[in-house]
Amino acid sequence: MLHVWKSLSSALVATALLVTAGCGGGDKNPGVDLEPVTGTVTLDGAPLEGAMVVFHGEQGASGVTDASGNFTLTTFDPGDGAKVGVYKVTVSKSEMVGVDTSYSDINSPNYGTEPPPGAEGTRKYIVAEKYSNPDTAGLTADVKSGANEFTFAVTGK
Repeated sequence: MLHVWKSLSSALVATALLVTAGCGGGDKNPGVDLEPVTGTVTLDGAPLEGAMVVFHGEQGASGVTDASGNFTLTTFDPGDGAKVGVYKVTVSKSEMVGVDTSYSDINSPNYGTEPPPGAEGTRKYIVAEKYSNPDTAGLTADVKSGANEFTFAVTGK
């Protein structure tokens, strides 16, 4: 389980670094004008829960979809939106499968020993991997002054 957590933690930290590169808190950036941005993500036509939506640009923003596939973007403070501009968009959701948890189970004879290659499992993409890369996702958004709402339809393959 420790190895799964490390893999997931690394992915989340990488995403957070992409989104927050060059930004501080809202109080530290009072001159940045943000517009409200909401939207919906569907996977093969159905609402997608738990997907990370990232708007990539000079000042990135991100959000996570709820059970209805809805998201609200955050740049500095929760739900504060995004700067006006055109963004490349990524949508990602994956999970680790085939993880051998015996190496992190205190009741297992494997506990505390180094797991063999492959014990960490493999990443299974719920949303097709191409949507995780801004250069291959093919998704864009043009944030304008005022309220903005976007719909992104992605596939699992």
